[in-house]
Amino acid sequence: MGCGGSKQARTSPGAGPRPTPRPQQQPGGRLNIGAPQQVMIHVPRNRVDQHGELLQQVSREIGRAGLAAALAYIAQYISQRRSQITVVAVGGAVNTLYLRSHGTTHDIDIFGSDFNNDARMLLDQAMHAAQQRFPALGTDWLNTETQMWMPGPLHGELTRVAKNQNVKIFEKPGLTIYAAPWHYAFTAKISRILTGETRLGHMIWTML
Repeated sequence: MGCGGSKQARTSPGAGPRPTPRPQQQPGGRLNIGAPQQVMIHVPRNRVDQHGELLQQVSREIGRAGLAAALAYIAQYISQRRSQITVVAVGGAVNTLYLRSHGTTHDIDIFGSDFNNDARMLLDQAMHAAQQRFPALGTDWLNTETQMWMPGPLHGELTRVAKNQNVKIFEKPGLTIYAAPWHYAFTAKISRILTGETRLGHMIWTML
């Protein structure tokens, strides 16, 4: 989340294909096969070097000015392709850009239930281009890791509440970033302090 503590490993149930639904037996011996489900793309996507080896993720601290410049670059990249992407951020980016309680963060954790795969691929391209433009950025400086552990109904609810809360930590043509709901941000922070991960924060939110 960019607010301290170790990150979970990137290999997770949310990172790979979902199990294929089992066919359901219908009266008369007919099989009812469920429709395939779309697997959400993770940002950043895995990349390989010139030898085909998977590149290791590298995290680096980013100052407020560098973060703002990188986001402005991404916004321009997206806008030039006649697109507009809206996401929700939680953690260090909110603390650094909006609350200004921290001078640096090592990443921007984002999610958004209406953030589809076409937008994810475009954002992945933009953040990779920004990393090449600003070498001080880590390979995972913008990522959807927090969403990998977020149940679907919770994902939709948090996105809706964040937009209603209407606190924007960044806004330029091409890219808008809302702050996550304050109650969720608080429970996720407490969860990370107590357990080193955010899934407990998801559970607490559902009980509020």
